[in-house]
Amino acid sequence: MALVETYPQAPAINGQAAKEPSPVDVALQIAASHTWNKNRPPEFLDSVHELIKKRTVQSPLAEAVNSWDGCLTYQELDELSDLLIGTLRRESIEAGTVVPLCFEKSKWTIVTILAVMKIGAAFLLLDPSHPAARLEYMIETVKANVVLCSPLYAQHEAFTELRRLIVDESTVNLANGHVGYQTYPKGDPRAALYIMFTSGTTGMPKGFTIEHRAFCSSALARASIIQRDEKSRVLQFAAFTFDPCMEDMLTTLMVGGCICIPNENQRINDLARCIRDLDANFLNVTPGVSDLLEPQDVPGLKILLLSGESMKERHIEKWSPHLQLINGYGPSECCIKCAVNPKMIPGTKPNNIGRPVGSSLWIINPSNLEDIMPIGAEGELLIEGPTLARGYLQQNATKSFAEAPSWLKVFRNDPTARIYKTGDLAIYREDGSIDFIGRRDTQAKINGQRIELGEIESLISKVTEQKYRAIVEVIPLKDEQQPMLIASIAHAEASSGIRPLEGKYVTRSTPDFAQLAEGLSQQLATWLPRYMIPSLFLQIRSIPLTIHGKTDRKLLRYELAELDRNSAICFTKAADKSVDVPLSSQEEVLLKLWSQVLKAGIPNGRKDLDFFQLGGNSFTAIRLVTAARQVDLHLTVADILQNPRLSDQAQVTASLKDETAAVPIQPFSLTGENLEGLLNAVAEQSSLNCSAVEDVYPCTPLQSYWVDYTLGHPGELQALWVYSVPTFVDISKLQRAWEKVVSGIPILRATVIKLSGRYLQVISNGKPVWEEWTSLQDFLKQRAPRDFRIGRPLTSSAVILDHASNQQYFALTSHHSAWDGWSKKIVLQRLGEFYIDTEFSAPKSTPLTHLLRQVQATNVDLHRNFWASQLSKVNLTPFFHKPANEPAKARSYNFNVSFSATGRIDSITLSTVVQAAWALVVHQESSSDAVLLTVLLSGREFPLPGVDEIIAPTVAQIPLRISIDRQDTVTTWLESIQRRLISTIPFMHADWDIFRSQLGNNVRQAWESSPLVVIHSVSERQVDDEALPLGLKQVERVFTHKIPFTVECYVGSETVKTDIFYDETVFSPIVVQALCRRFETFFQNILAAGNSTVHTTTATLYTEPASWWELSLTGSFAFRSDRRSDTGLVPPPSSGPRVKTVEFSLRAHGHPRQELTRLEGKLWVFYSEISSGVEAKLRVFYSEISSGVELYSTYSSYSS
Repeated sequence: MALVETYPQAPAINGQAAKEPSPVDVALQIAASHTWNKNRPPEFLDSVHELIKKRTVQSPLAEAVNSWDGCLTYQELDELSDLLIGTLRRESIEAGTVVPLCFEKSKWTIVTILAVMKIGAAFLLLDPSHPAARLEYMIETVKANVVLCSPLYAQHEAFTELRRLIVDESTVNLANGHVGYQTYPKGDPRAALYIMFTSGTTGMPKGFTIEHRAFCSSALARASIIQRDEKSRVLQFAAFTFDPCMEDMLTTLMVGGCICIPNENQRINDLARCIRDLDANFLNVTPGVSDLLEPQDVPGLKILLLSGESMKERHIEKWSPHLQLINGYGPSECCIKCAVNPKMIPGTKPNNIGRPVGSSLWIINPSNLEDIMPIGAEGELLIEGPTLARGYLQQNATKSFAEAPSWLKVFRNDPTARIYKTGDLAIYREDGSIDFIGRRDTQAKINGQRIELGEIESLISKVTEQKYRAIVEVIPLKDEQQPMLIASIAHAEASSGIRPLEGKYVTRSTPDFAQLAEGLSQQLATWLPRYMIPSLFLQIRSIPLTIHGKTDRKLLRYELAELDRNSAICFTKAADKSVDVPLSSQEEVLLKLWSQVLKAGIPNGRKDLDFFQLGGNSFTAIRLVTAARQVDLHLTVADILQNPRLSDQAQVTASLKDETAAVPIQPFSLTGENLEGLLNAVAEQSSLNCSAVEDVYPCTPLQSYWVDYTLGHPGELQALWVYSVPTFVDISKLQRAWEKVVSGIPILRATVIKLSGRYLQVISNGKPVWEEWTSLQDFLKQRAPRDFRIGRPLTSSAVILDHASNQQYFALTSHHSAWDGWSKKIVLQRLGEFYIDTEFSAPKSTPLTHLLRQVQATNVDLHRNFWASQLSKVNLTPFFHKPANEPAKARSYNFNVSFSATGRIDSITLSTVVQAAWALVVHQESSSDAVLLTVLLSGREFPLPGVDEIIAPTVAQIPLRISIDRQDTVTTWLESIQRRLISTIPFMHADWDIFRSQLGNNVRQAWESSPLVVIHSVSERQVDDEALPLGLKQVERVFTHKIPFTVECYVGSETVKTDIFYDETVFSPIVVQALCRRFETFFQNILAAGNSTVHTTTATLYTEPASWWELSLTGSFAFRSDRRSDTGLVPPPSSGPRVKTVEFSLRAHGHPRQELTRLEGKLWVFYSEISSGVEAKLRVFYSEISSGVELYSTYSSYSS
C-alpha cells in the first residue's frame, strides 16, 4: 500500500474540497515527526592524521601502541612514521595514490598506516590468508604497483608483479640514515583515507572509498557515546578486512587512547589471556566471539561493544552485570557504525540498535524510495549524512548509493543529497531507537563478515562452466542454533520450477555430483576466503521457482530447515563414501571433541569426515582448541583450518604430555624455607630423623584446610578400611607387596608439620610400620577413629589374625589429606600387581609437586576476582542450622535411583543432572532462587598435563552457586549450571584461608550450611565392592564426615547409587528419607523434561495421592485448608470446611509425646508412623500444642 493511502481525505475549506496532499507532502509530514532527524548531522572537515598529531602534541609520552612486538608512545609513533615517509617517496608513493598493505597484526602496521596518511595517499589493508586471485583482483582494481608488507609476506604469490617494500625495524632505521625529518602537505578532508572491499553479487568483490571527512564525522560523533577516550585501551581483534579494525586503530589514536595488539596465535587460541596480558579495557567483537569468553576471565574489561551480527538475549544476561555492554550497527560503506545503543541491560530487546550517530537513518518502503514509513512500520533502512563512502569503484556496483528521494531533498533543502540503501529491514520506535529486523536480499553474515550469496552462486556457475546452478543460503539445521553456509545445486538442464514427484527438492548425491562437490571446495578456495566456502554441497532435483518465475528461496530454506545434521550429511559425499578402516585412538578422541564443540551427533566415524562440513567454523575451531587442551592434546586453530579432515587433523595433533616433560623439581625447593630450619622443624614435630627425610613441600589448599579442621575436631575426616584376606593369600607376602607399593608412592609415606603458619608434608624414605592384632573387634574398638596429630604419619597399616574366627585381615587407616577415590583405586591395583609379580615395575606417575608448583604460580588477584564474581550480589538462605554445643550423631542412609539410558540430555552430563536435582531440593527447603552446593571436584580436570596420573589427593572443594529461574527450559538451565562448573576448573585450588574471610556474612553462612555433594563414577565404588584384587573383600569401612549433610553419588549408565551421611541432631531419619525421595523425583523429572520449563518439572513434585485424605487417625488437632495453588500445595477435599479437626495419635521415631511439648521456636518434626501403621508423609510445624498443630504435606516448603 502506498503511504499516501493511509492518510484520511482532506477536509473541505469554504465549501470547496481541499487539494489532495502530494506524496512528497505526506512524506514531509512523516519526516517532520522524526524529531531526532530534524537537524542535518554535523560534518567534521578534518584529517585523521592531523587529529592524531594534536594528541601527540598534547601527550607525547602517552602510550599509543602496546603490541606483542613492542610498545610506542605517541611521540615515537609520530617520529617513526615520519622516518618512513622518505622511503615511500622514493618509491613514488604520492598523494592521491592507493597503497596496498599486507601485514600481520603488529606495531609496524600502525606506523605504516600513519605514514601513508601523512603523505596524502590512501591504504588498502589485505588479508594474506585470502586466495591470491582475490588479492590480485583487488590490487588491480585500485591500480597499485607497489605493496608495503612485513618480511613474513614479502614472497606472497599475489605480489609477484608488484614492487615490494618491506617495513620493519631495519627498514625504518635505514630511512633514518638517509632522510631527516619529513614534511608533508596539509591534510585534505576530502582525500581518500582507505579502500575496503566487500562481497559482491557479480562473483567479484566490490570496493569503495572512505574519505577523511567521512571517517572523522563518524568517529568523533560516536566516541563520547561509547566512552572511547584517552583512558581506553582497545584490543585490536578484528581482521583487517573487517571495518571495526579501523575504529580499533584510527579512532583510538584520534582520542588519545592505546591500541593493544596481540600476536595472531594468542588472538585466536587464547583471547582471554590476551586481554589480561595487554591490560585491555575495551573490546569490539561480534557476539559469536564474545561467546568464547567468560566475564570472570576478563575482569579488567570495562566496555564490550558487540557488532557485526545480531545480539541475543543471552549476551545481555551474560555480560551486562559485569561491564558496559553496547550494541552497534552499521554497514562498512557508512564508516563502521551509524547507530549505537550504549545501554544494553536486562529487559532491553537484543535487536534494538539504538539511535542514529553521525548520520540520519530513515525507513522507507522497500519497493518505493519515495514512500517513507511512519513510526512503528517496518521498512528498509536508509542512511543519510556525511559518513557515506564515495561510492563503489566498479561502475556496475552502484545501486546501493543513490540520489536522495524527492522528499528528503526538500526536507534538507539540498538537491545534491545522497543516501545509502542498506537492504536491512527495521522499525523506528517512539523514542527514536531502531529495532533491526533482518535482510531483504541475498546478503548474509557469517561470523560477523558480510557476504553476498550471489557472489558464491556466480562462482559456482563459473567454475562448473554454467552446467550447474546454485542457491546458497545461511541457515541453521533443525534443532541447532549455529547457522551453516549451504549450497544447493541443480543441473542447469533440470526443469526449474516443476515440483518433484517425491515432494522434496533435496536428493541423495549421485556419484557424479559427489565428485563435483569434492572438487568445488578446492576450486572455490582459490578465489574465496574460508568463511565464504559452503560447509555442505547438496544436490537438488531442480531450482524451485515462484509463480512469478523468480527463484523460490523461501521454499528451499523451509526444506533445508527441516533437515537435522545427520540427515544433511547423509545427502553428501562424506556420508556416501565407505571407509572401512577403523579409527585410531587419536581419531576417536578428536571425534568425541568434535561432537562436544559442535553440540551435535556425529555420523558413524569415518576418517574422511570434514570438520567444516559438519558445521564447524572459526568459532567452534577455537572451542575445539580449548576442549583439546582439557584432554592434554595440543591443537591450534591454524591446524584445524588447514586440516579439516579427521585423519589429517589427528596427524597434526600432539600430546601435551610429550611437550611438557616438566622441568624437574628439586627436593625442598617448593617450601621457600631455609633447609636447616626446615629439617629442625621436622625433628621437633615428628619422630623422623633428618637423614630419613626425602622431601618436604606444601600441602594443597584443601589438604591444609582438612588438616586444620581435624586438629580442631578430633576424629573427623579420617577413614578406616578393613579387608578380609582369603586363606590362599600369604599374609607375609601381602605385607611385602604393600611395602613396595608404599616405596613408590610418596603420599603413603607422608607426615604433616606446621611451619611459618603453613602446613607442610614431609616425605620419609622409610618402610611402613606394621601393627599386628589378634582380634578384629579389639582393633575396631581401639583403632577407629584415631586421633590425628601433627608429626604422625597420615597413613598406617595393620594385619589382624583373628583367633576367634580364624580369619586374616588387612587394614588401612588414613587421614583424608592422604587419599582420594582416584588414587585409592590405583593403590589397590598396585597391591595386587606387586603380590602376583615380585618383579613388577610400576608405571611412572606425575608427582604431586607438579600440581603444587602450578598452584603456587597462581595469580591470587585473578582467583579473588573470579570468586567474587561468582558469589557477590546474591541473597542466599542456609540449608540447615546446627544446634549449638550439641555433639554430632553420625548416621547414614543409602538408596538407588534408576533411569532409562535413553533419557540422557545432549551435551549435559549426568553429574550436572545430579547437582541440579539437589539444588532443587535445597531450593524447596530454603525458598531461595539462588542456592549454594559445596561441590568436591576430583581435581583431575585441572589444566595440568598428567594430572590424572597423580597418586595423591588432587581434590578441590568449591562453592557452586546455582540460580533457579523457573521460566527457563530445563536444558537451558542445565547448560548454565554446567558452564558455571566448568568455568571454576582453573580456579578450583583457591586458597580459601585467604578468600573465605572476604566473603559476605550471608554467603559465608550459606556456604557453611550447604550440603556437600560428591559425585563418583560407579567404577570408583566397585573398588570398595567387587573389584578388589586377590579376592580381598571389604568388611568394614568407617569414614567420619565433617559436613552435617554429605551426599555421595555413584553415577552409572542406568543407576545412581547414593550414600547420605548426616548428623541426626540436625536431620531426623524421616526428614532425610523425604529429602531423598524429593531428589529422586527431581532427577527423573529433569531427565524426562524435554523442552519443559523448570517450573513444570518441579510442579509434579507436589502431587499427593487422593488416599492421603482418607487416612484413619486418632487424636485431635486442626489443620489448615486455605492452601495456595501457586505453591503446588495439595488442596483439601472440596466438601470439607476450612479448618477440620482430625482424630489421631502421635507416635514418632525416638520422640515420645512429652518431648513435643518442649518444642520452641520455628522448628518442625516429621512423622512416618501413625496408629494405622500407614506412612502419612506429614510435616508438623511448630505451634502451641495445647491449641493444636498445623499439618502440611512433606513436599511443601514454608519458612514459617
